[in-house]
Amino acid sequence: YPTLKALESQGMVTLEVEHHEGGLDRKIYRITDKGLEELRRWVMEPAEKEMLRYEILLKMFFGAVAPMESHLAKLEDFKRRNEQYLRDMQMIERELEGSIDQSADHRFILTTVRLGKRVYTAQVEWADETMTMLRSIEPDPGMRRKPASNRRSDSGRC
Repeated sequence: YPTLKALESQGMVTLEVEHHEGGLDRKIYRITDKGLEELRRWVMEPAEKEMLRYEILLKMFFGAVAPMESHLAKLEDFKRRNEQYLRDMQMIERELEGSIDQSADHRFILTTVRLGKRVYTAQVEWADETMTMLRSIEPDPGMRRKPASNRRSDSGRC
């Protein structure tokens, strides 16, 4: 956890190590007053533009240069990972809903979990749709093996 080590060196958090005989040590980080002040300042700043990077989308964009089986395997793996992430979000959502009145933090955390659920659901659906579409394509022995040059999307962005 390099970020936590950096926060500790800046005096934003403290570290306490609980030693357990016969087990793993447990590291507990606690926010300091200085850290809480910085957190409040940061939370009140405008949010930066979201930056998404999906390597699978880039590989699909240039998919014509590789065998179909390669894409289907990547999509199956992508779907499995996102189904697991979705199950994790659903479990956390249930836990938070059961303890919503125990902390004001729970309401805010719940908002992020619900977005996570939507994102993972959309990604699973996209993987299913994409695999169905790709499986419906008849193999073309003349399929091009080089990406089209200078192709741009309608929006002018790639």
